Amino acid sequence: MDNKKFLVYGLLVLFIVEMGIWGTLNYKKIYPENKDISVSSLVEDTLNKALLSVGITEKNIVKKYWEEKSTKEKTKSVEVHEEFLVKPSVSLNDVLKVIDHNITQAGGKILSYNFLDGGKKLKISVGQGSIATHSIYISKVKPPQISIIIDDMGYGRDIEKEILKIPYKLTISVLPRQKDSKIIAKLAHDSGFEVLLHQPLESQNTEYNNIPGLITESMNKEEIQLVVMQNLETVPYAVGVNNHEGSKGMEEKEIVAQLLDTLKNKNLFFLDSLTSSDSSTKKIAAEKGVPYLERNTFLDNKKDEQYIKEQLEDLVSQALSNGQAIGIAHPSPETLNTLKNILPQIEAEGIQIVPVSQLLKK
Repeated sequence: MDNKKFLVYGLLVLFIVEMGIWGTLNYKKIYPENKDISVSSLVEDTLNKALLSVGITEKNIVKKYWEEKSTKEKTKSVEVHEEFLVKPSVSLNDVLKVIDHNITQAGGKILSYNFLDGGKKLKISVGQGSIATHSIYISKVKPPQISIIIDDMGYGRDIEKEILKIPYKLTISVLPRQKDSKIIAKLAHDSGFEVLLHQPLESQNTEYNNIPGLITESMNKEEIQLVVMQNLETVPYAVGVNNHEGSKGMEEKEIVAQLLDTLKNKNLFFLDSLTSSDSSTKKIAAEKGVPYLERNTFLDNKKDEQYIKEQLEDLVSQALSNGQAIGIAHPSPETLNTLKNILPQIEAEGIQIVPVSQLLKK
């Protein structure tokens, strides 16, 4: 045998020995060493096969342990407890039916079961005769959620009305005091969309500051309050506010504090579009007790459908990692086409598309 073959065989033997040691150690963590205590392998095997047939595998296990029990005959047995997390798409009714069918055929039975938390959780006790051998607890994972805000609405363009035909729960952010601010806000509300006031704040680029309803750094608290109140009158049904531009205004702590005071008095939340990396709004909102959210991704900085698709994929990735994510887009043909094409795919993956207020921490 040459050296290369000897090395391969040696590594193979070492791997088998290590796996045997690992298996023994992990087996002892679940089952007792006491030979007087028995685990029903029949029920165990049948359960595993039943769960596997509905797509539930060892990867779904979040907890597994055993509990020693004594029977009236003074023999000892073990009840195995297993907890699983499964995708929201899994039908717990189907899981129950499959387990019942398989266990009954194997000579066991379901001793009891309960649906909990509005049908999102299922607890099953399985055994032989009157003795429970397995307690199974299956919970549905809370589906990741994304919210997509469409900014810069209110001009009354045809593209805005097309956006409002998208059959998903987008959030519509309307600029105040524009030609069709009220009309678009009402149309959005009546079509089932959530509405925000898209509040203009000063930009470092002065070309963007010539816009109605702008909050400027020269304003005092009363003037800011008046501007916001008048803006809200032109955007009916607004449940919150996010900033339009504001690369300068969002860096002014006093301006932000006065804006948030006004929102608190109106029971409105604030969504920071994060147009400035130096925004301290999150901290100020926490101090004042104003509900706060912030944007994760701008979806359409480039008016290119492939780019927007990739940004949506990034948004979904963040939601999968963090449970939720917020994207901001704008009315354009490219955005409209991409949302119409991609949102059905996102929803099919089990991602919920929700109004942004649903992402506020309760």
